[in-house]
Amino acid sequence: MMACRLPGWLLPLLAVTSALVALADERAGVTVVLLFVIALQALTLFVVATAQGAATPYMALKMFYFAIDPMAVLGALGLARFTGQTRLTDTVGWLSAALLLLAARPALVAPRAVPVVSEDLQAAGKWARANGSAACADYLVAEAETAYWLHLAVLGNPRASVRMVEIDRYDPRSAVGPWITGEHRTFAIADLRSLPDEVRSRIEIRAQFGDAAAIARPGTSNCPSPPARWPDGLLS
Repeated sequence: MMACRLPGWLLPLLAVTSALVALADERAGVTVVLLFVIALQALTLFVVATAQGAATPYMALKMFYFAIDPMAVLGALGLARFTGQTRLTDTVGWLSAALLLLAARPALVAPRAVPVVSEDLQAAGKWARANGSAACADYLVAEAETAYWLHLAVLGNPRASVRMVEIDRYDPRSAVGPWITGEHRTFAIADLRSLPDEVRSRIEIRAQFGDAAAIARPGTSNCPSPPARWPDGLLS
């Protein structure tokens, strides 16, 4: 699970400019409409995330990757029209490919992304899921995205749930506080590198995987696991 990277500003600018040209071409109409609908959905998801107090409008950002294909098509069409071609000849085709590659260059040359969920945290999460603690786990990690993907992808919890309101507003310091005051849940997935000594002295490590661990309040049992299958119609 890698952090998201965007391909820069050139491709979106080229696609929007080309969309205006493509309005006169019936064959490109569907592509223009598709790009408009994607933009509208991204805006709607951004408004919903903001209203819920989410730290990152993840679902809105995710729509950008759905838009890359129609943007590339419209960009190529715009370049063809600019050169006076009704069809892409070999020369125009190679030129279009080169310019689109230039537009995507920031993503291609970017340093290798650091995993949002490390292998150690993923192993701890799988242990928690296998041992019946997926539904009620806390997440003591350094990043909100890490907590998000642990909750959904690793532990298999549904996206449409009351708990997701808390996950969407996740703050690392706020998550650690209850484990110091004793008001926490009984179980958590923790990054041991960032775990304060005040917490380490109050917990029991159930399973450790490198720098990550499944931790619990001493003397407590695991919580019930979630349903084996996700409810129909939920977006993960």
